[in-house]
This record gives sequence, structure tokens and C-alpha cells, in this order.
Amino acid sequence: MSLPYTIIPLVCTALLILTVIAAIKARSEKRVNTLIGINRLLSIIILVLAIVQLLVMIKSAPLWPLLRVIYFVVTAALLESFFRRQRETFGSPFLNIILLVLLVGFAILTFIV
Repeated sequence: MSLPYTIIPLVCTALLILTVIAAIKARSEKRVNTLIGINRLLSIIILVLAIVQLLVMIKSAPLWPLLRVIYFVVTAALLESFFRRQRETFGSPFLNIILLVLLVGFAILTFIV
């Protein structure tokens, strides 16, 4: 695929992974709140590009872009749950690992599609 559909989501996904790692290590609620804002901005960019790719490829191969959109919506819901829990109780180790695995899986799926 072209630049907007592969490189930009991969860079945003890498930045999302870095924000999750930074949130895991964050010691203050203020830092977590800042990371929530960055996370939501990156998530919106990725979601918009995934939906545009779905609309562009709807005639030729709608399965992979649709799978990518659904996968990212589930991952975004887990990201919100992670940051809510991180702000309230400073995290859950099990959720941290699952979230990082899902984000790496999304990067691989983005590269494949």
C-alpha cells in the first residue's frame, strides 16, 4: 500500500507502544494524564487512516482492512481501560502485557495489509 496507509500507522503504533511503556513507569497522575492525551491523538490518527483505507479498498479486498479496523477498535478500548486503571491504581501487570502484545500485533497487521 502507499505511504499514508503503512508508514504513518506504523510510526503512530510505535509511539503508542512508547506511551504505554512511559505510562507503566509513570509515578504521577499528571504524567499519566498527559500520556492519555497523546494516546488519544495517535489513536484518532490511526483509526482515521484505517477507515479511509477500508473505504478505498472496499471493492478489491475488504476483509483485511475491515479486520484491521476491528482489531484497532478493540485495542483502543483496551488502551482506554489501561489508562483509566493506570490513573486510578497505577496499573495491572497482566493488562500491560496483553496491551503491548496487541499493539505489536497491530503493527504486524498494518505491515501485512
